[in-house]
Amino acid sequence: MKHMPNILTILRLFACPLLIYLFYSNVHIFENKNITLIALIIFLFACITDFFDGYLARKKKIRVKFR
Repeated sequence: MKHMPNILTILRLFACPLLIYLFYSNVHIFENKNITLIALIIFLFACITDFFDGYLARKKKIRVKFR
């Protein structure tokens, strides 16, 4: 459970290229509503993981060490 914030961040990083692909494959955004809905679900998933990433990091007092 210690590494859960990092796992959520990595999942969010994998969601970015997928979102970019879905947005560019659906040039006329209202033409294919299925692709738009999938992109919305992935975006909401990324938002939720961002919230829980910060929440868990603060709760466990996990800090990133910079040199």
